[in-house]
Amino acid sequence: RGLANSVWAFATVAYGDDPLLNVISSQALPLMADFSAQGLSNTSWALATLAFASVPLMDAMAAASIRTIEEMSHQDLANTAWAIAKLAFCHRPLLHAIAAAAIRKSVELVPQDLANTAWAFAMFSVCHEPLLESIAAASIPIISQFTSQNLANTAWAFDILEVREAPL
Repeated sequence: RGLANSVWAFATVAYGDDPLLNVISSQALPLMADFSAQGLSNTSWALATLAFASVPLMDAMAAASIRTIEEMSHQDLANTAWAIAKLAFCHRPLLHAIAAAAIRKSVELVPQDLANTAWAFAMFSVCHEPLLESIAAASIPIISQFTSQNLANTAWAFDILEVREAPL
């Protein structure tokens, strides 16, 4: 938990010291199985925010995230999807696990979660139709709560993925 909180804190203040992040990465790698779902999500978000991509760490985080996917909140799912897309780390098993969990939690998703999840899948050109249908259905009742950025990201994602049948 301490490593996850440290990386999150560094990202929050935009302190991206690569040598320090390399040390944290090497220390975190053998501990990935002990990270909570939120710790994994926060660490993914922090690394993406700092534009720090360690393939061995991301591989370990993806495997651990898949194991804890049911424990992830709607925000954890969206943040994890956003983070791997931001780092251009395409891990299809993790994307499919996120999609399945996000569909089950779609009524909990807020506009930013919906937009970020759609955006992440579009960044990888992964057209997961059940997820996109779920995002569209969840978006309609709360569309007035979307910011212009949420609207733009969602529209862009649906356009890139050539989703034409969704009611959105």
